[in-house]
Amino acid sequence: MTNPLVNSSSKIKPSLTELSQHSSGNDAESLSFSVAQICSKLIQIEQDLKLFEWQIKDVYIWPLLRMPIYYELTKKLGVFGAPHGTSHWKGRRFQRAKLWSYAFFKNLFTPTTPCDFMLVEHSRKVNKDGLWVDIYTDHLTRRLQTEPLSFCVYENLSYQSSTHQYRSHPHSYYDSIMTWARLLAKVSFLSLTAAQKSKIKTLEDKIFEQFHLRIPLTKKIKNRVLEFNFAQRSYQKLLKIRQPKALLVVVSYSHTIAPLTAAAKSLAIPTIEMQHGTFSPYHLGYHFPHLDHHPYFCDYFFSFGPFWHTMADLPLPDEKIMTFGFPHLSEQLTKLNTNAEMSSVKGSSQSNSVLFLSQGVIGEGLAKYAVACSQAQLPWHLRYKLHPSEYNTWRSDYPLLAEQSDAGLIEVIDHHRLNLYDLMRKAQYQVGVFSTAVYEGMALGCQTLLIDLPGLEYMNALIEQNFAEKITSPQQLCQRLKRSTDKSETIPDQNDFEPKQIFSELQEDSIQWLLNMVKD
Repeated sequence: MTNPLVNSSSKIKPSLTELSQHSSGNDAESLSFSVAQICSKLIQIEQDLKLFEWQIKDVYIWPLLRMPIYYELTKKLGVFGAPHGTSHWKGRRFQRAKLWSYAFFKNLFTPTTPCDFMLVEHSRKVNKDGLWVDIYTDHLTRRLQTEPLSFCVYENLSYQSSTHQYRSHPHSYYDSIMTWARLLAKVSFLSLTAAQKSKIKTLEDKIFEQFHLRIPLTKKIKNRVLEFNFAQRSYQKLLKIRQPKALLVVVSYSHTIAPLTAAAKSLAIPTIEMQHGTFSPYHLGYHFPHLDHHPYFCDYFFSFGPFWHTMADLPLPDEKIMTFGFPHLSEQLTKLNTNAEMSSVKGSSQSNSVLFLSQGVIGEGLAKYAVACSQAQLPWHLRYKLHPSEYNTWRSDYPLLAEQSDAGLIEVIDHHRLNLYDLMRKAQYQVGVFSTAVYEGMALGCQTLLIDLPGLEYMNALIEQNFAEKITSPQQLCQRLKRSTDKSETIPDQNDFEPKQIFSELQEDSIQWLLNMVKD
């Protein structure tokens, strides 16, 4: 059966005019902006000023500023909270220093021999059968271990990492490269020409004109240029030693990965990005309308499934966007056996739970909905699954949620001990905004309620196709869940929803394509 989501994908990507007009009820004159409006205005600015052509000291500066400026605008305009990895957890500096020291000393004793293939994992790991793995690349590395070739794996030891131990294969780290690049950038001097200063001033004025916010850019730009050049040179040295025939990364738009991608391109090493989350026309790490070439975007893109190929304007020709699949999810679905078995579970007494899926950027707003449900004393087992970036700060960030948790009215999950897919399997409803987990929950049979908070635009396709229901207030959510206990109302039928269009099984063709590249 053809997935209607994919059929409608040509309608999903709105024009700049449509982006600008979409406000989710916000009034631009009152300085209230939606995600869509912010994206539209930034894209218009970059087109007017030809920002993707702008270079300083041979560095294309706008690709390094695009996402940070977007995050800063959404935060200062009150649209989003802090994104992943930017919490003010008191133990962050200590944990970061400890992990960095480990990475630095381990690198001193790690041999750097040539390898056929280099892979850079996601920093966040999940406990799987006693090992900490990157769920996006785990199946690829397991497959590579069965092939007659050599490969090396790098990662960044983020303070979010639960451990640096118990990996399924040897790891190296690039923490020291980026740390030294930052330190050198702080003690170095960069002189700007009059034309460059004028361009920066024009960009600052344009941002102020559109958003009524003054964002100083000179220091940011100097730091980014210096840091990028120092890091790129170090990465070039590393790549010349390792001599990989191809490089695969996760999260290409990260400022720590962009200089690595640039270094690989300078050495004619093919680069591939592995999809790690959802994206849409409102994700400025992946949506580049009217841009055919991005200097730091990878040469190829491995997607979860064909659904994603048209969800944003990737700066790549169609033949370089390939389905790799999301075998981690496929494996979890296999463990749950068949859809019939899942249906029987849904009908059991274990399915009386509602699972809230939190994210740092919308956590404060979503927590209010969860608190309202717990205060309404609904006949549901309420579970609030925090994003790992919220584990250490949620009690101070969401005090009302903490009160309800302490009172035993809602279960807050702030650890890795419970498997997310098990939680979804036991939930009849999932409540979220725009996370990848929402799609995963749908694949596991959860009925989906999406909260009208900033970023809901990401999920327009699901709402338009009646695969999810939009909720606009805590009161509406409480009423919706209360009515469902009387079986008087149900969410639109999801029988036509085909998870494999969104999360395909591992594609052997893509594996063979990659193996042919590195074996030649």
